[in-house]
Amino acid sequence: LGLVLPALVLLFDDEARPHPLRLLGVVLAVQGNTDAARPFLDRAQVLAQQKFADNSIESAKLHLDFARYHVQMDGGWREGEGHARNAMRIFAEKLGREHNLYVDSLEILVLALGSSGRYEEGIPLAREMSEKRAKLYGEFSNQNSFGIFGYARMLMRAGRRLEAMPLFERCLVIQEKIDGRATLGAVQPMLNLAELKLLAGDYARALALANEVREIHRKLLPTPSQDTLYAQFIAGRAERLLGRLINAERTTADALAQREKNTTTAAWRIVQSRLELAAVYRVLKKFDQADTLLTAISANPAAKAPERAGQIVAEQARVAQAKGKFDDALKLFFNAEALYSQGNGDNHPDSWLAKIDRAELLVKRGQRAAAQNLAREIASHVKAAIDANGEIAQQLARLQA
Repeated sequence: LGLVLPALVLLFDDEARPHPLRLLGVVLAVQGNTDAARPFLDRAQVLAQQKFADNSIESAKLHLDFARYHVQMDGGWREGEGHARNAMRIFAEKLGREHNLYVDSLEILVLALGSSGRYEEGIPLAREMSEKRAKLYGEFSNQNSFGIFGYARMLMRAGRRLEAMPLFERCLVIQEKIDGRATLGAVQPMLNLAELKLLAGDYARALALANEVREIHRKLLPTPSQDTLYAQFIAGRAERLLGRLINAERTTADALAQREKNTTTAAWRIVQSRLELAAVYRVLKKFDQADTLLTAISANPAAKAPERAGQIVAEQARVAQAKGKFDDALKLFFNAEALYSQGNGDNHPDSWLAKIDRAELLVKRGQRAAAQNLAREIASHVKAAIDANGEIAQQLARLQA
């Protein structure tokens, strides 16, 4: 494809070239070939500027394509947002706000806002995008499923997990209607639902969904994909949290080995698996192995983002607590909470859920009243993020008792 498409561009005369150049640039960008895509988009822009007015539909299409290009890149959200807003403005003026091109631009704006962490700003736009997709394409369509999926992802990233769950369930119903449940089309909503169930404290359901994804992939893919390995990571964590430690160690260690072997694995995914394996070792009281992993992880540049650093420091604190070093653990828990707040903001549910470990430690130190007060405060801030009948809710209830 990389050789064929550039050759096809030469078949078009100069008058028609901006469109195929744009198309080629987008195809390459979506494939991840952003370096190869840029020259075609730049050339299309030059030709479009020569042939079309700045507020023309053709110019708006180019803005949309540049927006798609930029959101594929780390740190490209600013440029992506600017191009998406320009495209939306022109499409709204020329075609109206119900046109599919306006809705496509709205989707890219939502992605850019998500990349910048502006979830609350993006949620109403994501809802608008989803509703318009349903009107344009009908309930049981891939386009509608994608629109709902984007809306659910924005809610999920904002920590509004209980709102996101039924949307992923709806995506799953649509994909089942279109293709069937045991299909690749059903995997993405199923995988996101597994992640949500895990974060919300429904570990058994998370495990069942993650294993279903793994089984679908086993039957349909020649080799495990990154999504397969993420499902395995979720399964391993759920097994640990359910107390199935032998299975958890085997599942997590195998996922880590496969991620390390796969050259396309993002560095932070490897950090994620090593951190989970360290947690398994900690529960198994294999403290030397846990410490070795945590030391190696801390030195990895992929572990420097505040939230990831917070996860690592929190696990170091849990190891210290398991060793009976309560004073060291308390200091580390405070450090971890500060990092979570730095990464997510003070009011994000994850910033509050990070405080549960400190509440548990306060109980072990004999500070029951302080633990109760902290647990009540946590519970009041995480209602939109946890299953009312799940293990996290039960843990908070015990701490408040």
